[in-house]
Amino acid sequence: VLQTIQPLNLTDEFKMQAMSFFDREPLEWNWTTIEYLYRWFLSLPQMIPEIVQFIHEQSRILGIIGSLLVLTFFLVVFCSILIQKRLTLRIERWIAPFQNNLPKRVYPFFISLSRIFLSAFIPLFVLAGFLLIDALLDYQAPWFQLVKRLLVLWIIASLLINLLRELLTRDLFQSTAQYGKQIFHVSRIVLLFITGAIAVSWGAEVFSLREDVLAFLQFFVSVSIVLVLFLFLLKRQAFMSLFPNL
Repeated sequence: VLQTIQPLNLTDEFKMQAMSFFDREPLEWNWTTIEYLYRWFLSLPQMIPEIVQFIHEQSRILGIIGSLLVLTFFLVVFCSILIQKRLTLRIERWIAPFQNNLPKRVYPFFISLSRIFLSAFIPLFVLAGFLLIDALLDYQAPWFQLVKRLLVLWIIASLLINLLRELLTRDLFQSTAQYGKQIFHVSRIVLLFITGAIAVSWGAEVFSLREDVLAFLQFFVSVSIVLVLFLFLLKRQAFMSLFPNL
């Protein structure tokens, strides 16, 4: 039996696996998809009556109390975005007296950690309100459930952006003193773009668009993210400054 076993040629196997990267996969969209999206974009003003009718139908399903709850929720979201910075500054003033009770080296890290958690406080508060409304209404419309996913995405994005802001722009570390702000600006653009791309993809799936349109959006989002990540290469000297000089 041992004599019949052929030795494994690792070179040939590696070549076969490497060639698989060059296998063409269908895009699942074509020029007809782009023409469809172009016509759809031009017809948006004519779709206003349909949108109004959709809102009217959803409000009828929710009822008066449900509609008021949903409207109040979106007003709270809008107001929360406006007052978030003011609330953060007010809480920082409230924390300031603790400076005398903490070591000088520890206090900057304490303030930065407080800012990071405060950045997610309002999104968490809004998410808690949404979960309460969801439990009261038991409303399973796709767009309504999409809101919950977007709120979670908002929380994650806020935490990441504020974490990078504190680490790169507050002079907590000597390595970030020179290029920290440049790195933060590039990183924030990339994070915001990726967050927006994820939101668009989720919205397209929820509203059951055509399969070729979904494929085009996925292709566009993937290529756009790759192109945006090239911003890191343009700032390679700044990013390399974060590492020890070897």
